[in-house]
Amino acid sequence: MAGHTGWLKSFVLNPWLWVSLATSTVGLVCWLTVLKEFKLATAYPWTALIYAATPVLSIYFFNETLSDHFFFGMALIVVGVFLTAGGTRSK
Repeated sequence: MAGHTGWLKSFVLNPWLWVSLATSTVGLVCWLTVLKEFKLATAYPWTALIYAATPVLSIYFFNETLSDHFFFGMALIVVGVFLTAGGTRSK
């Protein structure tokens, strides 16, 4: 076990581990707050926007280049979210 303490110590002291755990916790609290206000059928389609937001943010943070086909696909996702979420309104 003594040989593994260096690995374990570097793992536990890794700041990215704690940042990821903190952001996951904040995301969970936000999701639970949303679910207190909205029905799941209304809130859940909006989670699909992550498939459009991630590539757009990768352009900014990682200088990625995306093709026109990719943007067309993201537009379809966004339209689908609006159509799906719009169909769950209570009357």
